[in-house]
Order: sequence, then C-alpha cells, then structure tokens
Amino acid sequence: MIPECVARWKDLASPIALSYKLDPLLVLAIMFQESSGNPDAVGFDGHGKGLMQIDDRAWPAWFTRVGDGWKDPRTNVQKGCDIFSNAMRKLNQDSAGALCAYNAGLGTATRVQSTLPGDATLEQRVHAFDLHTYGHVYVSSVLAHRAQFEMP
Repeated sequence: MIPECVARWKDLASPIALSYKLDPLLVLAIMFQESSGNPDAVGFDGHGKGLMQIDDRAWPAWFTRVGDGWKDPRTNVQKGCDIFSNAMRKLNQDSAGALCAYNAGLGTATRVQSTLPGDATLEQRVHAFDLHTYGHVYVSSVLAHRAQFEMP
C-alpha cells in the first residue's frame, strides 16, 4: 500500500518515471524516503530540496537555472528522475547501485560497484552499497518501501 503522503503524487510522478523508463513505484519509494511527500521539504542540512530532495551542492547549475522552480513538484520530480535514470544507465541498470548514487553520488556508487564480484546477489549488492549511504540503510530502506507499495 502506498502511503497517502506520496500516493497523492502518483498521477504526477508515474508518467514522468515512465518517460525515463523507470519503475513509478520505485520513484515514489525514493520520494517517500527523501521527503515523505512534502513538496516544501528542505533537508536538515539545508541542501536537499523538494519532493525528491535535489541537493543544491550536487546540482548548482540546475538550481541557478530554475531558481525557486525546485518548489514545483513536476520540476522537482523531473530532475529526480533525470538523476536516477542517469545513474541507472551509468551503473548498467543496477537499481541498488543507482539508489546509492542518488544518495551518496555517482562516484561513490561506481567505486562500490567496481569492487563487487560479478555473481554478487541482490542482498550482497544492497549491503555493499548501503555501507556508503547516509545512515547506512538508504538502499535497503527504499527497496523495502518499494516492496510495500502496490498500484491499485
């Protein structure tokens, strides 16, 4: 079941996710983890902004271009999907790695991925990536949310 705080964004987020060839439920799970569906959310350190908690330190040119447009849910979800989709491409469609990249940066996720054996299980990959994310549980938390969500 999708919590109401993010379910209200399903009709907005799903077509955007699909346009990037992303799982809409995974995008909603990221949104839930990042902002609990609050479009005005600002991270505790003041850098993550909006539904998808786009970090102004990682994406300064985007923030310069959009100004306060980050507050627009469509604009924010679009950028979040762009970031996640790019990570998926660069990490060979490894969703655990892309989630790590979303949280800790593409360089970190790339380094972790390069240390994994080719036959690493999903559980092993999630554990390895989680060690490099905020709180050491980001990847597993988002994947757990995704597992709990189901489209009506």
